[in-house]
This record gives sequence, structure tokens and C-alpha cells, in this order.
Amino acid sequence: PLTDLFNRRYFDMVIEQVAIDAHQGSQPFAVLLIDLDLFKPINDTYGHAAGDAVLIGVAKAMLGVLRDTDVAARIGGDEFAVLALGSDFDSASHLAERLRTAIGTPEFRFGKDVIQASCSIGVACFPDSGELAADLMRAADAAMYADKASRR
Repeated sequence: PLTDLFNRRYFDMVIEQVAIDAHQGSQPFAVLLIDLDLFKPINDTYGHAAGDAVLIGVAKAMLGVLRDTDVAARIGGDEFAVLALGSDFDSASHLAERLRTAIGTPEFRFGKDVIQASCSIGVACFPDSGELAADLMRAADAAMYADKASRR
């Protein structure tokens, strides 16, 4: 309810069905996993109300970039997932960069303090990264951690 995005349970259900459909010759799709960088220090420094405001702002920024056919969910505390239907690796990579820019653009003000978010994003595509939903999620997770490591 905080972000107005779908939750993990719904996302898991949808990705399972999309993977099944893809085996029957349906359209390609990509999974993007997004993790906010250094989110814990935001909560620790500014408080959970500030962290909640950042999560809300990130969700709004994401929705401003995504298409109506994309499925966005908050799957954990500061983790988000996007199911990009009809996307191959190139289009999903472009989407990831647009999301990274959108998430990093707004500034969140709390009194005299200004907070800016940044994120790491991993992309996995059917069938190159796997054919099962769990395989795609693992591949996107590994790619997200590789992105995080490469930018630190």
C-alpha cells in the first residue's frame, strides 16, 4: 500500500504465468530487479518517515517511465521488480537506464536535508537467461549485484 505498486506475491504469480505462456510461443519478456543503493543509512540518519517518502518517490518515478503493459512491484524493503513484456535484452537495458535516471533525479527534502536515491539494476531475459521464472529471477539478481559491485 505504501508505494501503490504490486507486492511480491502478485509479481511471483504473474511471472510464473508469463513464463508458461512464453513456452507456448508468446512474446519475449525481461525481468528487471532494482535495489536502492545505501538505503539503510537513509532510515538510520533521517528516520523511517524519510525512508518511506523516498520509497514513495522512487515508485512514482518508476511509474513515470514504465509502459502500461509493464508490471512493477515492490518485492522487499528497498527492492523492486519490473516485468517488461515484449522486451528483449537491448530494450530492457534501455529501460533499466531510463529507470536509473528517473530514480536518481528527484531530490527528497526533509527540513534542511536533501536526500537523493540511486539504484542498481539487473536485467534477465527469456529465454537467454533462463526459461523458468526462478531462473530468471536468479539471473536478474546476480546481474543486479554485479551492477552494484561495478559502481562502488
